[in-house]
Amino acid sequence: MLDLRSIREDPEPARAALRRRGAADALDELLQLDGRRRELLPELEEGRARRNRVSEEIAQLKREGKDADQPIAEMRELSQDLRPSALDDYGLLPSLDSQVKTFTERHGIVATFSAAGVPERLPADIETAVYRITQEALTNVVRHAGARHVRVVLAAVGDEIELEVEDDGVGIVTKPKNGDAGTGLIGIRERVRALGGSVALTSGSGAHLRVRLPVAGKRAMRA
Repeated sequence: MLDLRSIREDPEPARAALRRRGAADALDELLQLDGRRRELLPELEEGRARRNRVSEEIAQLKREGKDADQPIAEMRELSQDLRPSALDDYGLLPSLDSQVKTFTERHGIVATFSAAGVPERLPADIETAVYRITQEALTNVVRHAGARHVRVVLAAVGDEIELEVEDDGVGIVTKPKNGDAGTGLIGIRERVRALGGSVALTSGSGAHLRVRLPVAGKRAMRA
């Protein structure tokens, strides 16, 4: 054991002892770290395996999502051809009014609906077309217009039913970020063409869609 007197007389043994003690402490610390590393290694391996499994699951979900895109698009197209039960339960005008109110609540865009001279009931194909066209037009407003207000008007004009959907957004986007707007308008045009009607889409301080569908007087059933 070293004392202060011997250290003062000959410090070299003390230095050697300190070096040995430092080396021993360092070795002990290394051994402790190695032991801790060995303890943690299984956890690290398990964590790595979990990350790999998660990555594989994410990749699988992405692949499944791509595979599902086409069926979903087909189902959406099919649903557009189906007649909403609300039309049979409540009629066209209450159904459109409800659709517009739901649109406002869901998207925070102020939407209004009004009707003028429209019969209480119309032929089923006309009612379905008006409902679905309104639905598609409002969807386009949400996706592309950047509007704060939208106006939906349905009116009887002679032997035709006229539907107008007008917003205060950016107007007609010639090259939308995705093809949804183009697809929606194509679907509207095809539906109207099948019923012998006409479509006009103009742009100013927003977009203005006007659809006219012929309704023979004998087909409309007035209240």
